[in-house]
Amino acid sequence: MKILKRMRKLTIAEKESRGTRQKAYDPRVRGLADIQADIEEAHDTLESLQFTSKEAGKAIRELGVVIPTGRGATSTRKPNPCIRIQAWAMTAMRGVRRELVFLREEEQLALAAQKPVDDGFEGLD
Repeated sequence: MKILKRMRKLTIAEKESRGTRQKAYDPRVRGLADIQADIEEAHDTLESLQFTSKEAGKAIRELGVVIPTGRGATSTRKPNPCIRIQAWAMTAMRGVRRELVFLREEEQLALAAQKPVDDGFEGLD
């Protein structure tokens, strides 16, 4: 996830089901270690976003949706900024989960590339 990729819209399985898959546009198979490192990083990011969302929710419950601002006679009320933070975290979590789907698919392609092609001669030593 160090190099941000252009957001892919459909997985290979989704393209297959629609009948629009072109193998030339499939992602290049990377090393399995790189893919697993990206998956681990995505899980860490997802956990931190969930924590951020929970803390923002706690602040909203504690302070309320609208908070007072200003001093003295000119006091006004404004929306709690935690609302925006929580909304941003929820949106980011959706994107990270979608990226995890792509990474899992890429991991399956890498695992399939590592398997031997013909198992018919296995055990004939």
